[in-house]
Amino acid sequence: MRSRLSANSSPSTSLYPLTRRILLFKKLQDGPTQAIFPGVFTADQKTMIVFHIPGRYSVYRYSIDTDKWTPSPISFPQASFQGINAVTDPISGLVYLASGYTDNSRSFIDVYDPSTDTAIQIDMPATFVARRYYQNVWSKQRKSILYFGGYAGNLDPASNVVTEFIPSTRTWGAL
Repeated sequence: MRSRLSANSSPSTSLYPLTRRILLFKKLQDGPTQAIFPGVFTADQKTMIVFHIPGRYSVYRYSIDTDKWTPSPISFPQASFQGINAVTDPISGLVYLASGYTDNSRSFIDVYDPSTDTAIQIDMPATFVARRYYQNVWSKQRKSILYFGGYAGNLDPASNVVTEFIPSTRTWGAL
């Protein structure tokens, strides 16, 4: 049971008794290795998908139910790009990976469908702020993906702009 912190207590001993063992993580079965890669969970939270893995397969799926990794035959043209993030649209189940737009080869967004294990590419607008190592989140209220942070290819900071992508209409804008 949680207790309130007093002025003289330490957070580590006040929140949980020291004798209680809490599992904070689960070691997964051996799977793909890569220092930096985008990953998401499917909308039903039963499968984790990781992208841009070097080697024969660039996409792997981890099943929570079976505790197994399986490679996907899907291939992305620029699977070696780093600084790309992924987000799942919980309404459609589709996964979006914006390429960062820091040069002409990064002017698209990969759209992956976990239910069919297929992907397509769609163009990003010319006005998308160039950024690598950006962050993105799904906005439940707006039913959109919000992109922010990151930096341009020359290591300059990206503009202080939040870019919005609305998957249902495939439209872009800035907040």
